[in-house]
Amino acid sequence: MNPRNLEQWEAALGRVLGKIDDLLEERFGHEYELGRNRPPRGATANPRYDGVFSVEAKFSLGLARREGPGYMVDIRMATFSQVPAEERARILAVAGEELRRELPNAFPGRDLRIEEKGRHFLIHGDLGWD
Repeated sequence: MNPRNLEQWEAALGRVLGKIDDLLEERFGHEYELGRNRPPRGATANPRYDGVFSVEAKFSLGLARREGPGYMVDIRMATFSQVPAEERARILAVAGEELRRELPNAFPGRDLRIEEKGRHFLIHGDLGWD
């Protein structure tokens, strides 16, 4: 694996996650009180660190998974408000739709799959780091 290709891959994935974060903030961010230690949306250089939503992906070797290596996408909410289970499911559905729409644009020609794993999404398949 070439480190430059990995950096480019993760930068492209970061742009996709940023779009998802923006979408969630626009649709749902105003419905929940921001956690007291969390700056408002747009206050930091990275959307993971401000606003109600934080959308992150972490690489996993997938040693204990049949899908193998991939990225686990986590969508967290920085709020002390009660979020009903139905609303969390709706938020995850919107995030999943956007992920499925944007990922092929960011990585054209790659055979990438997205699977829901509880409250997370797993991106796996042709990660194409060569």
